[in-house]
Amino acid sequence: MTFGHAKTSKPQWVRIFPIMFQVSRHLHLSFCIVSVIAVVLVSVFLLTINKQASVPYTNGFSGQMSASLGSALRGSVDFSSTSMVSNGHGYLSKSLVEVNDVGAVKNASLYGLEIPALPVANLSCAARRLPPAVPVRCDPSLLISETLRMPPFKFLPEFKNPCWREMIRTPLEDLYKTNKFALTSWTYEKAFAKMRDHWTKSRTRPKYRLRCLPYFLLAGQPKCGSTDFYERIITHPDIVTPPSKESHWWGKNRYGWCLNSTESIPLSDYIDLYDSAAVHIESGGEGVRKKKYYRKITSDASVSTLWSNDEWWKSSENCGLLEPRFTNAQYVHAILPQAKIIVIVRNPTERLYSDFLYFHRSSKSPEDFAKAVTEAIETLNSCISSTGLRACVYNSSVASSSKVRLRIGLYHVYLQEWLSLFPGSQVHVVRLEDYASLPLTTIKHVHRFLGLRVLSEQEDMGVIEKPRLNTRRQSDRQLGGMLPKTQQLLDAFYRPYNVALAKLLNDDRFLWEDDRPAPQS
Repeated sequence: MTFGHAKTSKPQWVRIFPIMFQVSRHLHLSFCIVSVIAVVLVSVFLLTINKQASVPYTNGFSGQMSASLGSALRGSVDFSSTSMVSNGHGYLSKSLVEVNDVGAVKNASLYGLEIPALPVANLSCAARRLPPAVPVRCDPSLLISETLRMPPFKFLPEFKNPCWREMIRTPLEDLYKTNKFALTSWTYEKAFAKMRDHWTKSRTRPKYRLRCLPYFLLAGQPKCGSTDFYERIITHPDIVTPPSKESHWWGKNRYGWCLNSTESIPLSDYIDLYDSAAVHIESGGEGVRKKKYYRKITSDASVSTLWSNDEWWKSSENCGLLEPRFTNAQYVHAILPQAKIIVIVRNPTERLYSDFLYFHRSSKSPEDFAKAVTEAIETLNSCISSTGLRACVYNSSVASSSKVRLRIGLYHVYLQEWLSLFPGSQVHVVRLEDYASLPLTTIKHVHRFLGLRVLSEQEDMGVIEKPRLNTRRQSDRQLGGMLPKTQQLLDAFYRPYNVALAKLLNDDRFLWEDDRPAPQS
């Protein structure tokens, strides 16, 4: 007799399990090791291919310039005799750049880099189904781009807003299905679906639809109170709005900004954005039959329109130039020569600090701001001294090398482009400081500029009682103001440009000498 556990023989299929477990464990470990090695090899291969496929002319996406811009030439390029070098974003002329033995560009061209001037928070296009980034390039074989090629619109005289009637050639259920704005935002997709329902549920199939473009543009500037300013302007009952405050079509989305710049967005898609406003405008006619007058107007409040010309080099008429011959001002004027242009600005020093706090999520102490400002001023001044003010302001490579958007505060550079085309009676410039101290008076002046009726006292209360919008975040308030030395540095930098702006507008208030808040340490 044996005491303890009796030893019994196990079936053969039971003995196999431990062996299978050990083998599977080793196989799993081997698979993981092989997978990691494969990923590393593929990554190295792709990086090598990428380096060989493009001509690097900045030290990565930080935008640090590889070399001085001073040797870049001004003027146009003869494409018939100049070979082109691909940079992965556009094309650089070999005659404009000097390439060293390893293929790196020693003197960068002033166009061709497609990087935003900052890590920009794209708040107005919540992109969804975006294709991979293969950016649009300029086509030197075309003489002019779509916007300048189009014949003038014939706007209907019975409408205050620029509107016309257009035959519906597409099946109603297919309207807006190819609109590229629908790819970028649920807001636009829902608006287009609502408009399709409007057309398909009509009692009779309409042959024509009213088409409209904006009567006025709130064209600039960012971080100057534009959101709050616009919301109080549109309290007027004779203003109807598109689905979104900012489509950014003129400054960015003509080139497909919301589509990773893979393809341009045509004017027809931009016009579609105003179909709902057109329905409201048409419903507000006064008078009888043929004597009706339609006084309602609509707007575009994309504050990038005034200044954002970073992709000017993609336009056929600008192809190969070192600074733009045509900017947003020319394109707007070509389509809407009677447009009213509104711009709100503030002390550029204060604007820059507000902009810095808003667009940065980390490393944004007053000390970080001071360092970024010093570097940005040195970079921009160096470019200006060797290349010229206008070329540097419209140079996205210079802008992207800085952590602060210094150039946006050079208001006179942008405004003189617009005032060279639009008469002063069509351009209205407001200071944020005046709007903040006298909001109702400022809004009344804007309504008068737009030719709108005077609001009643009750309607005035609707303007005053609206809560303030897009104010500084509490966490940013806790950081305090900029350092006094930074303020002094920026004031000195911007002073000559403020003088130029005051002279351009014939108004010394734009010197910002008497209404500066006390500096915060």
